Amino acid sequence: MPIKINPLPSLELLHHHLTYDPETGIFTANTGERAGWKVGSPVGTMDRGYVRIMISKKYYPAHRLAWFMTYGQLDDTQQIDHVDGIRSNNKIYNLRIATHGQNCQNIGLPKHNRSGVKGVHWASYSKKWRAQIKINGKRIFIGEFDTIGEAAEAYRQRAEELHGPFQRK
Repeated sequence: MPIKINPLPSLELLHHHLTYDPETGIFTANTGERAGWKVGSPVGTMDRGYVRIMISKKYYPAHRLAWFMTYGQLDDTQQIDHVDGIRSNNKIYNLRIATHGQNCQNIGLPKHNRSGVKGVHWASYSKKWRAQIKINGKRIFIGEFDTIGEAAEAYRQRAEELHGPFQRK
């Protein structure tokens, strides 16, 4: 389920308070009106790996502000994906528009994964490595394999086919 996103403030308000450097992904303060902000100093706080910035008593993800300040438009239903998976890397070349489903494909290895390979687990009942993939919330069985390498390659090929550039390599 997509997360609820605060509607963005106006471009004029953002440009009044912030400068965004697309090369570094860093936001700096244009005004000292905010508590703790000094003109020219970097702004933002970390929250679960993401940089967020408070404007008008509401927090906004820096990656959404970066996209909006660079391109001038961003629909509340659109998500911004970090291409390299590093949540704090807000350089403009590392950001892209994504649907919720596409954004979910670009995740790393889940914490509970014990095989060390995304989409692959040991099936003790068949004594084989099982590969499966998820698309639009539905789990798709790829196959069972004698080696973890075969299962990993089958997953990689299917991910390339289904997720294209949004798959995590």
